Amino acid sequence: MELQELAIRMFIAFIVLLTVTRIMGRKEIAQMTFF
Repeated sequence: MELQELAIRMFIAFIVLLTVTRIMGRKEIAQMTFF
C-alpha cells in the first residue's frame, strides 16, 4: 500500500471518528469504558 493511500485512509477514518463522537455526545463518551 502506498503512503498516500495510507494517509488518505487515516484522514477519512479520523473524520468519521470525529463525526461519530459529535453525534454521540460527550456524556455517552464519558460513560464508555475501553477495558
